[in-house]
Amino acid sequence: MTEDIEKAELNEVEKYKAEVLEITKLCKIAHAENKISEFIEHGLSAEQVKEKLLASVSNTQHEIVSAIYQKEMNQENPVVAAAKARIK
Repeated sequence: MTEDIEKAELNEVEKYKAEVLEITKLCKIAHAENKISEFIEHGLSAEQVKEKLLASVSNTQHEIVSAIYQKEMNQENPVVAAAKARIK
């Protein structure tokens, strides 16, 4: 009986270690290493951590804008110049 309890406890410890490892990996991927201990202290699962990290990324991620302003360009765009040359 005691042996079964010890095996069950070891199994739980292994599950907990795997969960902590997964949380650590998720935080490192998200460049949020500073949140690892916070998530573990609050008893969050790896799935809950993933949701929180994705939510924080989507809230902080800004739209990427790509624009070339005319006043910054000293000469005509080479692609436009080539297209105009083909038309003539």
